[in-house]
Amino acid sequence: MSDIRKNIKYIIYLICFGIFTFTSCSDDGEDTPSIAILMDKSTVEASAGEQFIEIKATGNWTLSIDFPQGTGQWCMINNSKEQGTGNAYIVLKTYANLDTEDRTATIILESGSERISQDIIQKGKSTTDPGTDPEPTRGKWLELPEIISQNGQKAITHYTGMIVGNANQTVRNYSMLYDTKEKIAYWVAYPLHSSYLGSADRTDKWAFDPALAQSEQGNFIKGFPSLGYSGFDRGHQIPSADRTNTRAANEQTFYYTNMTAQNSTLNQGVWANLETQCRSWIPKYDTLYVVTGALLKTVGNNETVTYMKDHSDNQIAKPNYYYKVLLGKSGNTYKSIGFWFENKSYQSNKNFINYAMSVRDIEKRSGFNFFSNLPQSTQDEVESAFKAQDWGL
Repeated sequence: MSDIRKNIKYIIYLICFGIFTFTSCSDDGEDTPSIAILMDKSTVEASAGEQFIEIKATGNWTLSIDFPQGTGQWCMINNSKEQGTGNAYIVLKTYANLDTEDRTATIILESGSERISQDIIQKGKSTTDPGTDPEPTRGKWLELPEIISQNGQKAITHYTGMIVGNANQTVRNYSMLYDTKEKIAYWVAYPLHSSYLGSADRTDKWAFDPALAQSEQGNFIKGFPSLGYSGFDRGHQIPSADRTNTRAANEQTFYYTNMTAQNSTLNQGVWANLETQCRSWIPKYDTLYVVTGALLKTVGNNETVTYMKDHSDNQIAKPNYYYKVLLGKSGNTYKSIGFWFENKSYQSNKNFINYAMSVRDIEKRSGFNFFSNLPQSTQDEVESAFKAQDWGL
């Protein structure tokens, strides 16, 4: 009996050893990928940031990012380095997560017949944190109107890098209130001073806004004439020429969320003159705080809204009005001015002073509370007192 037991144990041993040997040999014989994605962190904080991704490959490769359905494009491959040859370092840029839920994306590397992926997770904003913004005074930015959004409207802020003193800092580029149903921004708010101006060229890098799903915004990859709408431009709300300190800052002004269907003679005439004038005011103030907006209807009225098609055959609203309001800060002194235009042809009149009015008048027409972080008594005084001579007009 003992011999039988020994034989059974020996047989079991041989079987197990054989399985182990077979499995080990099988593992050693498997093909290993010749491409790789190496990254410092696969889980990142809620704040905006950047990190390097190392690409390992011997031949041509393409890199892409897949987002779960319903998730906005919260990270992007900087400088459009989505393809290359051989080993490379790529910068992955992440936007601040203002929600408390974590969000995910999948980075996909393809080379020849090989395809690998790497998941990345961004943590949700902690309910105990004062905020994820690189500037702790977000709630006190003087350019921000009071944010009262309705269904389908989203408040977005884009950040950019800037040399401040001798250090590279992340600062706000601009904020907006965007209507994902009508596909226009009702206001785009931004600071304007010399630090935002430099030698970067106009990039013309027309692109979807990575802060929103593509289905939530218009597709303006080409101009409106190519869609059969002659006489309309892809009108910037924050001008390209207001962000020339870096290429990255300028590229953000070409997001489709910053575009509206603007009458060409308005965009290229009196409106362009006003934008140039605003930059000429920079030396006169510590900072200019600017809000540029597009409206479909004025308060208490029921104007007809006209719709157009974009390059994805989506319906987008054509604004009936445009406005621009400015707050100039010099120490503890403030001055304000506003401008109001219809979205129509301005064939000969390029003198924007004819369209100037007080900020308070534009508040009444638009329904927005501009410069809401000023004390109310200061708002009442500054926004109601409009003097053209204060602005050299």
